[in-house]
Amino acid sequence: MKFKSFTKWDVYIDSLFDYLDRVRGAANTQLSYATRDESEVNSADMSKKYDTLDEFYIRCVRHDGTTDNGRVWSEIKTSCFSIPA
Repeated sequence: MKFKSFTKWDVYIDSLFDYLDRVRGAANTQLSYATRDESEVNSADMSKKYDTLDEFYIRCVRHDGTTDNGRVWSEIKTSCFSIPA
């Protein structure tokens, strides 16, 4: 996964999210949880019925600490490093 062109942004971002869905972070949760819009977990999310445990984790794992956040940014930086300024 390499970001090669701004004209292919949509392809890159889809690849990035697909990758983050496959890679596990510090708490053995898919790294995609770190990219969700809401950083806080509310009681409705906690009590909702999810089809899989992974879906529950992505929606309900708290955003505390920087381990997984740093890893996501590292993946983005690595994939963009070869882009000329």
